[in-house]
Amino acid sequence: MEEKDFICNLCPFSTNEFRKFSSHYVRFHKNDPNFSVSCGVGRCEFTTRRWNTYKVHVHRNHKIEAIEPAQQNDNNLEFDPENSIPFDNIDDLRHQNALFTMSLEAKYNVSQIAIDNIVSSTSILLDAQLHHFKQLIVQELELRNINTEFVDHINIDHMLHDFDTSKNRYSVYEKCDNLPFVRPEEVVLGVHHMTTNNIITEEQRVGYYVPFIKSLNMLLDLPEIWNFVKNPHNSKNQFLYDICDGDLIKNNPLFQQNKKAIQVVLNTDDLEIVNPLGSHLVAIAKTSDVREQGGVEKILDDFITSMNYLSNDGVEMIINDTLENIQGALVLAPCDTLAANWLGKFKEGVAFALKNCRLCDTLGSDIKNKALDHECIMRTDQRHAEQCDFLDQVSKGTRKYWSKMWGINKREK
Repeated sequence: MEEKDFICNLCPFSTNEFRKFSSHYVRFHKNDPNFSVSCGVGRCEFTTRRWNTYKVHVHRNHKIEAIEPAQQNDNNLEFDPENSIPFDNIDDLRHQNALFTMSLEAKYNVSQIAIDNIVSSTSILLDAQLHHFKQLIVQELELRNINTEFVDHINIDHMLHDFDTSKNRYSVYEKCDNLPFVRPEEVVLGVHHMTTNNIITEEQRVGYYVPFIKSLNMLLDLPEIWNFVKNPHNSKNQFLYDICDGDLIKNNPLFQQNKKAIQVVLNTDDLEIVNPLGSHLVAIAKTSDVREQGGVEKILDDFITSMNYLSNDGVEMIINDTLENIQGALVLAPCDTLAANWLGKFKEGVAFALKNCRLCDTLGSDIKNKALDHECIMRTDQRHAEQCDFLDQVSKGTRKYWSKMWGINKREK
């Protein structure tokens, strides 16, 4: 089989001609939210997520001009039936429109209201342009004495009107095949009672989570991600390059038996203007609702259930048209001290506990004098479970005393 120089990262397309490769990427993938392009010239391993960066790279390093399709002479382009993708039906146009709006939201973090306005303005612009080109075609046909009645029956609808609201867009996303979209699910965290005009009303407090298994499946279906999973990057020497080189993962039975098992890192933080959301959201809710309604278990229920499946028998997924058994485990939960204590059901503020470290039994007054772990009596899972059992059985006053002594609020489910 002939080896191709230019291989698309997002579909099976491949070619030896840079002109075809450039045309394919701009036409079908330029607005893809998961856009990625690799060089492929010679043995160059350059990869980027920006098309303009790729064009500059091939021009500077390989002396190749990246010509956009609009600049190309169509007569010089040969049709490749094996690698071409049809773009002559309504589904193709709807798919491209979906990629356009999804890219605005996921790649450029544009708000829903802004996308509504962009789609509306773009629709008006396209309507005017299409009408103008239609009139030009009619004029050219009339100059050649050709009947123009059939032109009125040609459908020139750009179909952007189907994307004018977020509700319509999400409806189309779910219907379009091969779109990296997983709809967030709503979960009720609790009920808040309000009094308005002496009338007590109930208001549901809700949060949203993204189904973890579906989201993981979408992520692993990307060729570059799956290739990374299939080829683990464990250290070959005594140096530590990543968390997978540490003893915790090396000694874990799951990662010993399955070198390709997924290492999941769960970050938790309050959302502010200065720290916008990342690309792979698990769940989101108002902090006050999660705390007051005790909703952390509810909003993380899907994630916890998914991790239990992954860490035991694994989950069957279709990845690149192949059935794969995917296993994994939660290996790290990076967060600040307050968030870590809250998740573990310890005293959130270190000033409210006599033993304020969640890892050892050292008193807060002595902890400044101890720098190494072997100088402290470390907490153990067994001892922690016994303390939680004790707190569940004693009276309220006794519980308050020992809760402050041990720095434990309640058992983590």
